Amino acid sequence: MASNNPWKKFEAMLPSTVRVRGKVLLIDSLRGTSLIEQVGGATLRVFGTGAAVGRWVLVENGAIVTQLPDLPFARIEV
Repeated sequence: MASNNPWKKFEAMLPSTVRVRGKVLLIDSLRGTSLIEQVGGATLRVFGTGAAVGRWVLVENGAIVTQLPDLPFARIEV
């Protein structure tokens, strides 16, 4: 049976996985965590030490999933 509660319908539309892209600033091998700087400048401590300092990584639900390739970046304004 479908819910008539508007808040429950809204929550069902939200993604369940939180994905963040960031650059590795610091690796703490003792705790198994890394400090990530997001694109906007905010820092985030996440689980995982599989990426080198200075590399871009993809973080899902607070854990490093993979390293991202170093691709050129271009901003185009229209």
